[in-house]
Amino acid sequence: MIALFFSILLFLLYLTQTYKTPKQLDKATKTATIQSVKDLGSFIQPSNFVRDGTNSVLIGNEILWTFGDTLLKKPAVDGANYRSNTAALSTVQNPLLLKEPLDGNGDPYQFIDFTKEEEDFNKSFTNTHQRIAIWPSSLVQVSGGGAVFYTKLKINPGILNYQPLGVGIATVNPGQTTASRLPDLLFTAPETLFNKAVKIGPFVYLYGCKKVEESFKCKLAKVAVESINQKDKYDFWNGTAWSNNLDAAAYVLDGPSGGLSVSWNSYLHKYLAIYNQALSNRILLKTADNLQGPWSQAVVAFTGMSPAQGKVDYGGIEHPELAEQAGKIIYVSYTHPNAKLVTDIRLVQVTFR
Repeated sequence: MIALFFSILLFLLYLTQTYKTPKQLDKATKTATIQSVKDLGSFIQPSNFVRDGTNSVLIGNEILWTFGDTLLKKPAVDGANYRSNTAALSTVQNPLLLKEPLDGNGDPYQFIDFTKEEEDFNKSFTNTHQRIAIWPSSLVQVSGGGAVFYTKLKINPGILNYQPLGVGIATVNPGQTTASRLPDLLFTAPETLFNKAVKIGPFVYLYGCKKVEESFKCKLAKVAVESINQKDKYDFWNGTAWSNNLDAAAYVLDGPSGGLSVSWNSYLHKYLAIYNQALSNRILLKTADNLQGPWSQAVVAFTGMSPAQGKVDYGGIEHPELAEQAGKIIYVSYTHPNAKLVTDIRLVQVTFR
């Protein structure tokens, strides 16, 4: 009798471990299949400047959008003809309608200011083909506002001749389009520059990507939200476990060459990575059960509009604060060099089947 009892118990335990309801089965096997794609157009903003690259975060009841290089069609009040980075605000209900403070000439202010040393370096050259650039890379919510992970680069003459120097952090208050830069860089080249952040619960996870031989690969770091500015508090995935040793960090994600966003998608019941295929107009996605992978094969989410001759669309990322129906509908932006040889940033609605 005892043997029979234990046999029945083991069988019941087996059933509880292996049987899934249809709902559970659906969640476990759902794949990222695209049902429809809709281009929603470009950001609505003044016509006297153009900008590229964007990241976003919901702070309070407004979305903060950050941008990279912002070219001014007429000089700003301070005499500048470009900004290395800028920011604007919008609502969730009307995300494309931007608002921001402008100077007396109708130009935006720089979001993350240069240090005096960087400013002096830039002033020593007569054009923008050789300069220091500060480009926002990702944003996360923190207590009281937002944290901006930015990349510092040295721009050299030539096409895409950028030298990444490091990653730093700036903070921004709700309703503001200028940030306060924390002193010192968090990561410096030739270290892996972890700059693509996603906040999950009490932790911030950051991907650091670079070209390895003929492909692009990313490593993964983790830190408690309250310690994001303390490098010694970061852990790194070494392939089997989290380690405080940065040099032991392993590659966990293949593909992203520049723009990358990662979010938890409740509809797919997976983590979702969105990025541009290198030197292509295609926006790709991958899914995984864990941030450290393994990641699925890439799926084409959509192909951007045809850019100007010799150009490619770039900077494709998701904006999770806009997602609808638990992530069945997501929103992805990308930078599009158009026929007028200026850029516009387009927002695309992607619906999963």
